[in-house]
Amino acid sequence: MKTRILKFASQIDEEELIYAANLIRKGELVAFPTETVYGLGANAFNEQAVANIFKVKGRPQDNPLIAHLSNLQELEKIAIDIPDTAYSILQVFAPGPLTVILKKSKLIPDIVSAGLNTVGIRFPSNMIARRLIETSEVPIVAPSANLSGKPSPTKAWHVYEDLEGKIPCIIDGGPCQYGLESTILDFSNPIPEILRPGFISAEDIFKKTGIEVINYHKPNIKIEKPKAPGQKYKHYSPKAKVIILDENGNIEKRLHHLQDGLIKILKEEIFKEKDKKDSIKLAFFISSDIAQKINSEKILTELEENIKEINIDYKIITYNNTDDATDAANHLFDCFREFDQQNFDYILCTAEPLIEKGLAYMNRLEKAASFRI
Repeated sequence: MKTRILKFASQIDEEELIYAANLIRKGELVAFPTETVYGLGANAFNEQAVANIFKVKGRPQDNPLIAHLSNLQELEKIAIDIPDTAYSILQVFAPGPLTVILKKSKLIPDIVSAGLNTVGIRFPSNMIARRLIETSEVPIVAPSANLSGKPSPTKAWHVYEDLEGKIPCIIDGGPCQYGLESTILDFSNPIPEILRPGFISAEDIFKKTGIEVINYHKPNIKIEKPKAPGQKYKHYSPKAKVIILDENGNIEKRLHHLQDGLIKILKEEIFKEKDKKDSIKLAFFISSDIAQKINSEKILTELEENIKEINIDYKIITYNNTDDATDAANHLFDCFREFDQQNFDYILCTAEPLIEKGLAYMNRLEKAASFRI
């Protein structure tokens, strides 16, 4: 199969949009941009098309999908017994990076919801996504447009890298606005609960609606039957091994942990890989204040002096220090993809406090990580 790329980065081509919508109606798959990440879209009412999403991605069948609608007026077609709190929150945050879990109507096939009586529903704000749904005239289910387990795609070339030759069409709408998947808010219990953190936080919801929701907390038991994507399986992982530098302590203490922890990990890994490599590629996705200290205190020079068994190549990408980790969350997946393309062996990332966008950033980072120092 040849994968056709439709370029909508500057403006929507109406003829090409109709072509993509016709593919959806005919049961084909189309990758398209949203404000969060690129989605792999199929007609939500077509069971064979939905099954093809699982096949193409290598996605486990018990991992439910999210249905995307173009406007709130369509909600009651695919959801029932909708609580007033859901309407109140959606009127403020839809369209946008929020998914709500509601009881599903009979129109939604069980394959979409992984056999559950609920379904995730989202109203994307990205204009290309909204126009595609409107023109297709059906709800579109759309998990991230990547091979299952890999970092979510935030640019069209990320999709092409994973799915070229497997789907007929990719709509290139440029980079995604947020770079992380949506917040998932579950309304199947009396008090709504965040099952996956994203760019809309519990604090945002309370501040703008006065409605209290249960904030995301990391489950302390294994989830056997997930209500939402991202709950059960290893996700977001680059080929490189990810190392998290803990956020605890002042900057000097963190640098000490970084140096000692990296030396320990790399020495152990080099021992495992001895005689297989003559160099290691080590990437950093770190806050600008840590990067500044690494350079000024010659941390990498000292690291090389402690590990003489092998050559170490470095690359550092920094994100801006903000109270809510917005910049880190925006660029995490993009950096994972870039480092993988350049064949890095390890990626060290700085942790952020578990508040606001930092909660979403750390949720994705922890699911991808192999080590923590």
